[in-house]
Amino acid sequence: MEAGSGVIHIDGTEYPLLPGNCVAIEPGEVHEVVNSGSTELVLTYFGLRVEKSA
Repeated sequence: MEAGSGVIHIDGTEYPLLPGNCVAIEPGEVHEVVNSGSTELVLTYFGLRVEKSA
């Protein structure tokens, strides 16, 4: 979370989003981000792919 304010819903639970926050979402978790402020909400998304070794 870079700027603004909002909330993220993860599997039906709501969490606040403020600048500096980082959220980890596990595969299969249903999620939604909502801008709850009056300014632009700026987020950086990235994903990691982890392969299990044999």
